[in-house]
Amino acid sequence: MEIKRKLQELRNKLIGKNQVEIPKEVVLEPVKFIDNNTYRLHYIKYHTFGQRYGYSIQELINWPCEAFSIPKGMRPEDAFKVISYLTDRVEELESIEKASLRSVCVTNELLDVEGLGFERVERPLEDDSVISLFTIDGDFEKFKQSKEYPRYFDWYTPNVSKEEVENIYSNCGIKFTDLELDPKGKVMKISKISNKRITKPN
Repeated sequence: MEIKRKLQELRNKLIGKNQVEIPKEVVLEPVKFIDNNTYRLHYIKYHTFGQRYGYSIQELINWPCEAFSIPKGMRPEDAFKVISYLTDRVEELESIEKASLRSVCVTNELLDVEGLGFERVERPLEDDSVISLFTIDGDFEKFKQSKEYPRYFDWYTPNVSKEEVENIYSNCGIKFTDLELDPKGKVMKISKISNKRITKPN
């Protein structure tokens, strides 16, 4: 009996005499937009596969792009509409899957076109002071439990019209020329603005 009592006392010390309810994981609400002129496109994908064969393999792709500043005189919310429009156009013209890594990479390359007014800013990829414009693919619930989620906000606007983008640029004193395909139908370019060709990522 003495041994049993000692073991019970030891058990109580290790795990506590009374059961303590474990608090549920706290899920943070997304942060509201913070005014800052340095941004980056950032693709994240959470995916589980292998269930057909009895496995549960977790895949994570975390792909931050190079930082950039928005065109001078352009409001951040308008710059986000421009990027939303460019995203929709490259997906349409190049038949790219929506909200995919390839879509993010091609859109990111377009931001290097001088006539669009975006400028690259030297920042380390892990610099959290740069505001990420997240594209989330796969399991969004897993993303909500990640360390990146508190920095998330909904920047993307679907179905932005060409006329709206033209007005945004006109208000900044810039003439906007829409995206086109080259004669081969495979390479993106912006006519009458830049001779730089935007190639597809591998």
